Amino acid sequence: MTERLLSHDSHIAKSDMSLDSISKLRAKSDMSLVSISKFTTKSDMSLDSISKLTTKSDMSLVSISKFTTKSDMSLDSISKLTTKSDMSLHSISKLTTKSDMSRPYCKQAISRKQYLLFFLLVLYLLNFMKNQIYYILSIIFYICF
Repeated sequence: MTERLLSHDSHIAKSDMSLDSISKLRAKSDMSLVSISKFTTKSDMSLDSISKLTTKSDMSLVSISKFTTKSDMSLDSISKLTTKSDMSLHSISKLTTKSDMSRPYCKQAISRKQYLLFFLLVLYLLNFMKNQIYYILSIIFYICF
């Protein structure tokens, strides 16, 4: 029985490609992340071209962080790279302050505050009433709305 299993295993290993050769073939075909990072660090690219390369490629956030830590960038150049990204924190805050908040939305927010204060007053009055049904209904009403 064990001889059959061993011969079956050797047949699988001798088939077209073993798992090791398949992984080597994949690594040689479309350049793995390690080979891409070696390629970019060995060539002489400026910081701008490296940032263009990382944004145009299909790398996840984890692989980008691995790529930037393996390259020869100082902390100052990494901070420059992050500030040159799509939107910095400062531009996002400018974007939110310049956004268009129309008057009906502001009026609606004020009316919601008044509605909430009125509802809290009703809850306070219902608390004085020792009837638990009204109290439970007011809590359900508060949760639903």
